[in-house]
Parts: sequence; structure tokens; C-alpha cells
Amino acid sequence: MIEAGALRGIVEGPRLGMKSVKKHQYLARFDGVTDRREAARLLLGRKVVCQAGKSRVFGRITGLHGRRGTVRVRFRKGLPEPSNGLPLILVEPKRRRETQGSGEPEKK
Repeated sequence: MIEAGALRGIVEGPRLGMKSVKKHQYLARFDGVTDRREAARLLLGRKVVCQAGKSRVFGRITGLHGRRGTVRVRFRKGLPEPSNGLPLILVEPKRRRETQGSGEPEKK
């Protein structure tokens, strides 16, 4: 089994519309993910980081694309061109801090 924090992938290219390119949406493939079912179980809703030059761009996996484990990623900002082959790292989501009692913060 592959640990979620250890997954690395690459950007395959931008998501194309009929007559336009979606600027913030890209297709990506992760190492070890080979089919749609495995991609849905491991990846959907997770956050990713793309190292684009000196800057890091954060995004979220929004859906599946095709049958071979490719996913759609939506970034906050667009990636610089050419974006094909840029490395991605799957980020483990932060866990919510548990509150005690009824969920209200304690008074001091």
C-alpha cells in the first residue's frame, strides 16, 4: 500500500475546452496509481503542491479523468508555460483539532 504523503506525480498538461484552455485546471498523473478506482480512493479531495520554478503553487484534486488514474487538479493560480512535466507532491490534509465537551471553546 502506498502512503498518501509519499505520492509524487507530474502535470500532464492543461485541461482543454472545445475552443479554449482552462487556465487553472490541469491533468495530472501520480506514481503507483494505475486505475480509476484506486485514484478515487486515494486522491479525491486531497491537496497538492506544484514546484514551478522558485514558487510553489497550491491546488486541489477535483475529479477523475479517464480510466487510467489521471485526475483533474485545480490550482489557485495558473502554472507557468510550459507546464508539462512539472513535479507534484500530494500533501496530507491537516487534521481538525478536537474540542472537548460540546464543541464550544473553554472559558478562562
